Amino acid sequence: MDFFHHIVLKTSLKYTGDEELRLFTVHKAAFQFLGFDWWDEEGDGQSKGGIRHFITRVLHPIVYMSGIFSASVLTAHRCLDLDTSTAYGYNIFMNNIIVVFAYMYSFTKVVYLHLFYGKNAKKLIRMLEDLGELKRGRKAWEDSLKGFSYYMFLLSWIVSMWSIYFLVKYNNFSYMTSYPWNQETSIGFTAAFECNLLVSSYVCVVHTAVDSLIAVCCGIMIGHVEELIDILKTIGQPGTDDMKALKEAINLHVRVKNAADEMNNSYSLLFAVQPIYTTLHACVIIFTFVEAEDKVASLLSTSPMLMASYVQLFLYCFFSQKLTSKCEELTFASYNNNWYCSSMEVKKGLLLFSVATQRTVALRGLGQRIASFECLQNTIQESYSAYIILNSMAKDV
Repeated sequence: MDFFHHIVLKTSLKYTGDEELRLFTVHKAAFQFLGFDWWDEEGDGQSKGGIRHFITRVLHPIVYMSGIFSASVLTAHRCLDLDTSTAYGYNIFMNNIIVVFAYMYSFTKVVYLHLFYGKNAKKLIRMLEDLGELKRGRKAWEDSLKGFSYYMFLLSWIVSMWSIYFLVKYNNFSYMTSYPWNQETSIGFTAAFECNLLVSSYVCVVHTAVDSLIAVCCGIMIGHVEELIDILKTIGQPGTDDMKALKEAINLHVRVKNAADEMNNSYSLLFAVQPIYTTLHACVIIFTFVEAEDKVASLLSTSPMLMASYVQLFLYCFFSQKLTSKCEELTFASYNNNWYCSSMEVKKGLLLFSVATQRTVALRGLGQRIASFECLQNTIQESYSAYIILNSMAKDV
């Protein structure tokens, strides 16, 4: 796994042209591949009026987004012609539905950032970069960066194993799409396989880039909070300018809190939808397995997708929970020092600081749902409840 992470880092440095690994080098490579121009003003050689910019930032995303949407429609259309009376036909029918879910959600994410909240996400990245490079808190960022590589590895592994299993057992696709050519011939079969692989790879990049961006942003903020705690520890110690340290701590806390607010501006709507998507997606996957005649084939084809569906939400909840827990440590850190050796002005400042740190810092879905382990647990429970409802409806039909 670490070897794959090393490959991701090396590829990102090569693709972006960065001389050394920066806070968002990996995501810079991913989002530039997706056609976002958030870093173009840094001087990467892409003039906004040039042909290369038009191809990579305009034509490229239009072609791929059209490809995802077309593949989703054609895959859904193929369901109308499938014979679900056989075990293989049933598996393909349900796989098509699962794939359409994943494709359309990735399409929605790209449209979401391209047309609506791209400016907010770009501003969030700039705010975190302006906080400066991490020192002591660098490990929190590095751990979140591994989340990008591990998540991409998981999605790539699922696509690969899914395809290989069905090719070996059935000599056919894991899902079928109504491409406008004859897929019975060798050339037609190969062309369809390559198209499926291309679209699936692009979908993997979309999900990885968008979902793991929140993890890295949280990791960076956690790292700065750790450095903030170190600053608070110095207050009251001999040789420390307490007022200077307090001002530095307050300034850093305000900037981290502003970045957290901007994170909610960028991702609140997307996170509000994510638990609903996970619930419905997992519900269909569970239903597919339970109702299948060939349990082994169904288990091998659905369990990786079910895991990916939950991991997608886990990324949001895990790193948001870590950020919340780390920020809660600030209240204790504000008096876990030699504050009693400081001036009255510093003591008053620490009191106000401790009050300010009591406000919860977390990713919120439109101000209602908070990304946390409780949210993850509730979503898992809701997905099984939704399956029971779907199963009851299916029996009544």
